Amino acid sequence: TAARGPPPWRRNFSQLVVVCSMTAIVGATLQLNKLAVLDGAGREFAQTSYGSKTAFLVPYALFKAACNLLVGGLADRHGRKSIALAGSLVGLVPPVMVLAASGKGGDGEGWPAFVGSAAFLGVHQGVTWTCCVLITMDLCGPNARGLASGLSETVGYTFIAIFAEAYGALERKSVTCAWDPADVPTSECLEASRGKCDTPDDWVAECTGQCVCVGYAVAPFALQLALAAVGVGVAAAALRESRQAPSRAAADSDNATELSARVPRDDRSSRDARKLLAAAKTGAFVELEALEADDDALLERDASGEMSAEKENDFEASSDTRDFRAERLSVSFAHATWGNRALAVVCVAGFCANFETGMAWGLLASWSRDGLGIGGARRDAFMASYSFLKGFSQLAAGIFSDRVGRRWPMSVGLLGGAASLLLAAFGAGYDGAYLSSETRGDTEEHALDARFANLMASGVLLGLFTGLMYPVLAAAAADHAPGGALAGTVGTVRFWRDLGYAMGMPVAAIADASRPETALIFVACVMAAAGALVAVAYVEKHPHRA
Repeated sequence: TAARGPPPWRRNFSQLVVVCSMTAIVGATLQLNKLAVLDGAGREFAQTSYGSKTAFLVPYALFKAACNLLVGGLADRHGRKSIALAGSLVGLVPPVMVLAASGKGGDGEGWPAFVGSAAFLGVHQGVTWTCCVLITMDLCGPNARGLASGLSETVGYTFIAIFAEAYGALERKSVTCAWDPADVPTSECLEASRGKCDTPDDWVAECTGQCVCVGYAVAPFALQLALAAVGVGVAAAALRESRQAPSRAAADSDNATELSARVPRDDRSSRDARKLLAAAKTGAFVELEALEADDDALLERDASGEMSAEKENDFEASSDTRDFRAERLSVSFAHATWGNRALAVVCVAGFCANFETGMAWGLLASWSRDGLGIGGARRDAFMASYSFLKGFSQLAAGIFSDRVGRRWPMSVGLLGGAASLLLAAFGAGYDGAYLSSETRGDTEEHALDARFANLMASGVLLGLFTGLMYPVLAAAAADHAPGGALAGTVGTVRFWRDLGYAMGMPVAAIADASRPETALIFVACVMAAAGALVAVAYVEKHPHRA
């Protein structure tokens, strides 16, 4: 038996460093953007409701989800590098939009630019991060999909956590606050703020439009622009193509026997694709393994396992193959959404995972600072702990799922996340009514400290449990992907997952209509139901266990 060589990730280590640097930039720009929008909403642009403060999540989610759906097929057809570069270029647009509108603050005129920039942020995130996940999977090989997905998510969310603190430092240095000379503060405002309007932490909701802070549209977005420019440079100069290319030898061969054998095979695959698409539209659960051997036979790699430089741009295929890929893209969406029970369950789990994430990014981040009054530094620490634990746990979770399968990491992650939200609602909310008298102490400050401690605990647990399931979604999608449709299937699952971000605004509307704690309890119930669904309905198909 021939000795086994090093695993693919070791052979491709230098490219893993490159793609991880791109993922880090994606995470950093996301954090800078969303925290500046959340904090600037009330302080600079006079937005009063949780719904309006989180409005940016809707265009972000819709465009990111749509790009996730499309980018898989595009990356399969045109290669990973060109699509990743296109996504990186789009990342320049959001900071340019906001910087161009800077200075239109207190009267709310600049707010549409903030919300509109979220659409381009969604395109940037959907295209670039999804491509980074696919490239990492290519580089790590099929036996380490959990490792690949976990590595990508860990790097991204670790830098989201780091840049929560970086954003806080920028805010303290560059944002200035003062009373609006054209608007006399009300007695309610003066009482709530204790007559202070010197820093962003002095601002309270009762002083909206009276205590005005400016600078949210400048420093965070200037840094975001610089990072996005670095991302473009890395994608253009250092990233290499990782997609498996059609065999040049097969394409160039003039052997009539080989060509005649290839045409019926493609015709047969195309007919199978059409039959399976029709079956998927009826709602029947179908499997596409019959196509896997045929499609995989079209692919080859160098003996080293790494794409050679000469093949990086070799993606020319016959028209028959292109037609087949177009049909396969349609099959991937139908198959993953309702044609395969396990993938349908993964789509539901992903939607609920980012239902929670959208709530954490929007309502929780805004409520903790503007509702609980814990201050910017504490809020940033809470967000950093959530994001860091979510990122830090994902690498281990991905490797763990490669060993034990996908079902229980997904199910336990959802159920644990539900419990974490209940801790936030009852431990930090309801004005401390559910705290014991000993925990509350004898002063308002002691009670706030106790509520903040519970909020931090919920953030840590929420990050850990979300990190347990997050990378497993892509790995589970890859396990069930038909041959040659890995990117399309992963893209479909990520489409439904990221559509969940849009629920951040309706959840905030629930908070406006009742109170934030009610919204947290509602999301917890949804996550618990999804966790139970995964436990009973997901069909394990994990092919490689170490």
